[in-house]
Amino acid sequence: MDANFADLDKRAVTPFLLIPNRHDQMLIQQNILTVIKQLKEIYPERQFKLGHYGDIFDKITDDQDHFNTVHGELHDGKYMRVHKT
Repeated sequence: MDANFADLDKRAVTPFLLIPNRHDQMLIQQNILTVIKQLKEIYPERQFKLGHYGDIFDKITDDQDHFNTVHGELHDGKYMRVHKT
């Protein structure tokens, strides 16, 4: 996680980081509270919170003037998850 945090900290435009834990095709992680407790012990200088996307959007609203605006569409399937069945 150290390398991941270093990269995220370098690229972040707000003091808040969103680290998704799962996706729609993954089973529910039964021990997520234990994982968060362990992360707090390993990284005491960081704050971890189990939340929702709405929570982070509420937090970053004040910093939205610093965000870049991207125009156009992503057409290359190399960077998209596209089922071609």
